[in-house]
Amino acid sequence: FQVWQSAHRPTRTDAAEVQGVDVVAILNRGGKRYFILVKQYRIPMGAWCIEFPAGLIDHNESVDTAALRELKEETGYVGRIVDRSSGIQPLNPGLSDDACQFVTVEVDGDAPENSVPKQQLDSAEAIE
Repeated sequence: FQVWQSAHRPTRTDAAEVQGVDVVAILNRGGKRYFILVKQYRIPMGAWCIEFPAGLIDHNESVDTAALRELKEETGYVGRIVDRSSGIQPLNPGLSDDACQFVTVEVDGDAPENSVPKQQLDSAEAIE
């Protein structure tokens, strides 16, 4: 017989069918469009990774609210939601049951609140 190992995240909120959110943030500044990405050290990879802002959904928090919160925490930017995936998107179904939804957010980089964004990281986060 074969033995399988898998990782399970025991956090699923009452308000969402997934545990996490990935934010596809598009910065509009000076007539140009850019993706907003973060750089984060990932222990399983043993390396720095370039990623979309992302995070877990808090208890009784919607996917949309979590997306805007994570974007603000990790990048300092404030935006507006323009689209969201539906259903469950598994992140690594061969290893875990971790799943998310993707939220597209437009960020007005010319707006005063986005001119000098300041991260609001949790004490355990090391994100650039």
